[in-house]
Amino acid sequence: MFARKLTLTLLVIITVSVFSLAEPTVRLAWKTYSVRGVAYSTCIGQNYLYIVGFEEKGSQQVTRIEARRLNDGALVINTTLGPGALYSCAFSRGTLYVAGKTESEEWLIATLNENLAQPRIVKSVKGFASSIVVSDGFLYVTGVDYNKASVRVEKRSIESFSLIGAYEALAPNTYAFASTIVNDAVWLTGTAYTPTGFIWRIQALAPNLTSILTLRPQVEGISYSITASREGLMYVTGPNGTISLDPQGIIVSKSTLGGFRVAELSGVLVILSGKDTTKALVLNASDLTIISSIELSKNPVVPSFGSTATSSDKVFLASAEKIGNSSTWSIYALSILVPSRITNSTQSNTQTKPAQNSTSTTNPTVSIQPTPILDYITPLLMILVLVLGVVMVRRKRKPHVKRA
Repeated sequence: MFARKLTLTLLVIITVSVFSLAEPTVRLAWKTYSVRGVAYSTCIGQNYLYIVGFEEKGSQQVTRIEARRLNDGALVINTTLGPGALYSCAFSRGTLYVAGKTESEEWLIATLNENLAQPRIVKSVKGFASSIVVSDGFLYVTGVDYNKASVRVEKRSIESFSLIGAYEALAPNTYAFASTIVNDAVWLTGTAYTPTGFIWRIQALAPNLTSILTLRPQVEGISYSITASREGLMYVTGPNGTISLDPQGIIVSKSTLGGFRVAELSGVLVILSGKDTTKALVLNASDLTIISSIELSKNPVVPSFGSTATSSDKVFLASAEKIGNSSTWSIYALSILVPSRITNSTQSNTQTKPAQNSTSTTNPTVSIQPTPILDYITPLLMILVLVLGVVMVRRKRKPHVKRA
């Protein structure tokens, strides 16, 4: 009887262990609060995690940049570029690039060194610059031109900041909140106002800023964030859902689950979401099915756009929580623990160049692969051998009865 119970117990343990390795484990590594206001985007430099947003000082909004330690989120340095707000950041070759708006509602684009010193500022059209990415020695700055009430993208020299070219959508009541680079194309996501209300708007531009395609994937509301995987898929999210697209703009998967930030790492999507509480949704990157969700705070999340930084095993989210009558910067680091069974995915025929911004990472990413059948058979064979061994031992111990 004891041997039988032991065998069944081992069977359950091994079986559960085998199938539990099929998905990564996601946990909260650290969480920290900062000043009153809203944090929008994160990006990773050589030594620090950078967060940009605005700080509330009385009735005024003041730009704020923080440099924090990656391992525990401790604040190292912070600075400001004056009144206004910062919405996006990117780091390349020892330089931090930020984009936002001034107090007088003009595009604000700036560079700083890794210690947040030696700022260099350029201003542009009326409106706000919502996203900045770096690719092939150029800056691509996306935002909204208030004069045209439409999307604007600027291409600037990474060295001189001089304007090389600009794209104007010339479609009234269109907005772009986030961008990324896939196969040298600049992909934008946002919204357009139609007679029936706001609807998602996604657009791709060539490096020379000519329009390649414009998509309206029939999702109501606003798409707040976009990111790209090394395999060339793009993921777009908003409160009303999440979709994945291939480089040709074909929708691969669609889900009604969504939020305000999205990052892809280790075969999963991490999405900042929540209404009554702040939480992270964890979706399978292949088919956008829910794996789990993690409550980050009992406080409601402040709806806002922005991009998310990733390292080899962590996702860094910046946002704001509603605490009382105000909002407070909140920064989270989520660890993605990858089982040994999850290996580097096979490279697709389409070569992807990730943007050097906060929605991309230069570290290798891994994705969930179909588990080889031998991985399941081997433990079961071990169980079978164990059972046979127990049976053989019991037979040897069984007394022989002589027949009359």
